[in-house]
Amino acid sequence: MAQGSQQFIGRVKRVAAEFGRVLATPEEARAILGLK
Repeated sequence: MAQGSQQFIGRVKRVAAEFGRVLATPEEARAILGLK
């Protein structure tokens, strides 16, 4: 289990890379979700 958000994001990033994906930046995520 991840001890904090930084550790969790690191795990997500590694899994995404295994599938040939990249994480959205905070700005990209806001645009995707239609947030300011």
